[in-house]
Amino acid sequence: MANPPSLPPSLRKFQLFIADLNKESERGTVLIASSYIDDLLKQMIEAFFVDVDEKGSLLKSSGPLGAFSSRIDAAYCCGLLSQAEQKDCHIIRSVRNRFAHEVEMSFADQSVADKTKNFSGLGRFMPQPDQPFFQLDARERFTVTSVDLIMELNNRVLRIPERRLMLQSWEDE
Repeated sequence: MANPPSLPPSLRKFQLFIADLNKESERGTVLIASSYIDDLLKQMIEAFFVDVDEKGSLLKSSGPLGAFSSRIDAAYCCGLLSQAEQKDCHIIRSVRNRFAHEVEMSFADQSVADKTKNFSGLGRFMPQPDQPFFQLDARERFTVTSVDLIMELNNRVLRIPERRLMLQSWEDE
């Protein structure tokens, strides 16, 4: 029997992520998924920006694009995220902040459950919301949206270099 082809590094990382995500607590699920998305946004912006040393200082944790919120908005302003993806990223960030900063937090919390009802992409997974199969709970809505977003952004990172910004000369010619 032949060995299966090896996966590209980005898919190997995703495969490990899914395995970990399925074993995690609610808090672990939120923190791991949001961290993965934050890292993908950083990769996307870094791949898109002009290839100069200064971009590293912009993206480091203490830089102006070091925060999850800043990366979401920067990626959107660069055209790297759709408006729906930006909205979903901000919902994920908001849920992440609740789980990261409150000791007693779960998807049973009404404000968290309500946030997960506002994900833009759920319509693709719930074409008939009145069907019992499609009545997802808050954790399922968070997980489905996060994994879908991660798959999309993981693929987009690979396509960004062909659209990378190039350093331009602005001197009169």
